[in-house]
Amino acid sequence: MKLIINNNFVNRICDLSIDSDESFEIKGLRDSHCHLMWLGMQENGLKLDSCKSFEEVISISLAFQKSNSSFWLNGRGWNNENWKNKTLPTNDLLNKFFPDRPVFLKRIDGHAALTNNVALDLAKIDLHTNDPSGGKIQRDSNGKATGLLIDNAIELIEDIIPRPSDDEFIKHLLTAQDKCLELGLLEVHDMDVHLDWLPYFNHLANEKLLNLKVKSYIRGFDGVFLSKCNIPYIINNLEIAGLKFFADGALGSRGAALIEDYSDDAGNKGLFLIDEDSFFNYSMKGAKLGFEISTHAIGDAANRFTLHNYTKLRNNGVKVALRIEHCQMVHPDDILKFKELNIHAAIQPIHCISDKDMAYNRIGERVNYSYPWKSLLELGIEISGGSDFPIESPDPILGINAFISHDINWQKKEIIGLEDALNIYGVIK
Repeated sequence: MKLIINNNFVNRICDLSIDSDESFEIKGLRDSHCHLMWLGMQENGLKLDSCKSFEEVISISLAFQKSNSSFWLNGRGWNNENWKNKTLPTNDLLNKFFPDRPVFLKRIDGHAALTNNVALDLAKIDLHTNDPSGGKIQRDSNGKATGLLIDNAIELIEDIIPRPSDDEFIKHLLTAQDKCLELGLLEVHDMDVHLDWLPYFNHLANEKLLNLKVKSYIRGFDGVFLSKCNIPYIINNLEIAGLKFFADGALGSRGAALIEDYSDDAGNKGLFLIDEDSFFNYSMKGAKLGFEISTHAIGDAANRFTLHNYTKLRNNGVKVALRIEHCQMVHPDDILKFKELNIHAAIQPIHCISDKDMAYNRIGERVNYSYPWKSLLELGIEISGGSDFPIESPDPILGINAFISHDINWQKKEIIGLEDALNIYGVIK
């Protein structure tokens, strides 16, 4: 696939005014942070990203179940920030409309999920269930679970949901691939790939059905890679290149780890999803095997925590690529460490556009050192751009536009030029 982007095309898509006659000849674009399997699952399943209220979530779920015979009802994409009442929901309505069938609905960022009582009972989540490390079971004043699960608590439900069939997994990957190619993406960096999914990727790669170049970062935080995939490898368009860790959660569900309290939730500094010793030990073992190390870090405390671990890795002779995914809040005291440690910054500019109101509510004036695109670029740090799809649209033009043109007053100092934005998205000229 080869695209010629001329001035008219750029103006039409990005709503820009280009004075020169320069054209950009490209083969395609790269999304440096996405979730390929989740995109396919969402495209083929219950999509809730367009819902403007929790009542609409219920309505769409009821309609979907009529054509779905599975015992479990799974969906993804709801976002309480798009509702008039922005409060995170409880499961009262789920229990009313789905009294006999387990329901599992993930928030758009994947860091929170809502379940009904049937699902909670099947997972044996009750008054006596402890919060898992790095997770939270939301409860009412009587200690009863409300159905809302944050970060690692989500796995209490996911672990008991029946797996899709082999054919369904293959279908999800091919659906996601078609969507990417349609939008001009020729390469993706696929994050947090489950070890159990590797046979499906390997099959498509071996059969030369993987027309999209896929660079995968498999789950590292539980150490399973040591027994199931203990060396990086390449099969045609598939490269198993790195390990993915999570330092914290997300701002939307107040799980991002902050140095100071949330502005709209006194006493809450978010969650760390891994302890320091496990983080260092697993990432050190992975690096010795040749894996790149990639870590999700949203909050300023999470970025500081990750940089501290990366400092220890470098001091122990680690030479592999070290990445931080999102780099959403980087305290001014920490930003130079990206340069000192040669850290790759994988950022998703469209998050800033989607999160602008929510982010200010969550962190107040700390937005002034958040989403530091230009600040990182001017330090000479290697940057790549992505979408985090299906959390955001996989359309790379939206990300490029977010880099170069928006109306967020506190973020205007971080706007970058078109050529830089295209290069960050992996343009091959």
